[in-house]
Parts: sequence; C-alpha cells; structure tokens
Amino acid sequence: MSTELNDFRITSARFETESKDASITLDTYKEKVNELQRDIEEQKEKIENLKKTQSREKEEEKEKRKQEMLSEMMSKIDLVSCNVFKCTES
Repeated sequence: MSTELNDFRITSARFETESKDASITLDTYKEKVNELQRDIEEQKEKIENLKKTQSREKEEEKEKRKQEMLSEMMSKIDLVSCNVFKCTES
C-alpha cells in the first residue's frame, strides 16, 4: 500500500510539473501570437501608407502631364495666332 501511495505521489508531482511546463509554454505561445498580430497590423498600416503615397504620386503625375499638355496646346495656339496675324518677334 505504501508503495502504491509513493507511486501516486510521484505521478502526481510529475503531472503538476508537466502542467506548469505546459502553462508556461502556452503563455509563451500567446505572447508570440500577440507579437505577430502587432507585426501584421504594422505591415497593414505600411501597406496602406504606401498605397496612399502611390495614389498621390499618380495624381501628381497626371496633373503634371495635364499641365504639360495644356502648355503645349497654348504654345500651338500662340504659333497659329502669330502665323494668322503675321506676328513679328521683337
């Protein structure tokens, strides 16, 4: 009977130790998951910022091309009007 009791105590102590180890491991995994979730959120923010920057740059480039085309059209109009009215350059 005493041998069985000692075996139960040893088994119980082993289970307690394994349970504590498992709890520590679980806590470590939870911390790692939280860290990875924060990293994911940071990456999402970076992606959104890059998308906004890219969109802004596209709009700026589009506006620049628009201004260039407008300038080119205006210069052509000036040339045509000078040819029609026989402008002389001073």
